Amino acid sequence: MKRSYKIILFSYIVMLLLLQPGTIITYQVLQWFGLKETHSLQIAALSIWYSLCFSGTLFISLFYLKDELRQSSRQNYSWIKIILWSIAGVFLALIAQTIAIEIELFFGSEVGSENTETILALIKQAPVFFFVTAIIGPILEETVFRKIIFGTLNQKYNFHIAAVISSLVFSLAHFEFEHVILYFAVGFVFAYLYNKTKRILVPILSHILMNTSVIIFAL
Repeated sequence: MKRSYKIILFSYIVMLLLLQPGTIITYQVLQWFGLKETHSLQIAALSIWYSLCFSGTLFISLFYLKDELRQSSRQNYSWIKIILWSIAGVFLALIAQTIAIEIELFFGSEVGSENTETILALIKQAPVFFFVTAIIGPILEETVFRKIIFGTLNQKYNFHIAAVISSLVFSLAHFEFEHVILYFAVGFVFAYLYNKTKRILVPILSHILMNTSVIIFAL
């Protein structure tokens, strides 16, 4: 694996580990500045820290991928195909999600994602979370799980092995183990899109469109 990929993966893991303790520290800092201890203050602390973490990690990722991004920008490609594949990817992901939900129901899992409900509640109270969830998060996740993990594995193994492993890691990284199949199915679709088009922009746009539509319709 490239050194730049290792740095990005390390940064992403560190970010995940620091989300909770960093939120607590941010909350205490806000209190130190004289703000009253309220639920709104907790939301503010969480919003500030999450925004800094995701934005900072994305900046690091783009910085270490700048050479690859520069080379990619010089290549000729059809924006029409990218847009069409991105839109098609949303429908494929929704179909995969529907099938996954039916499988989870068969095994006794409850409908609905606790992560999604929590995020929607946070967006209502702190709109900045919309940008973290709908834009920054998808770009960062597709960079880590599809471009780096899937892309690296796909060079050594066949598509199915690479897609299964990367999608499983993607699923487990959401720490919602009762919905492993759901996240796995969506991750597999995004891996397929990247493998089919050879453009990381396609799964990124599909992921952004999917998250945005879920948020808009839910709110």
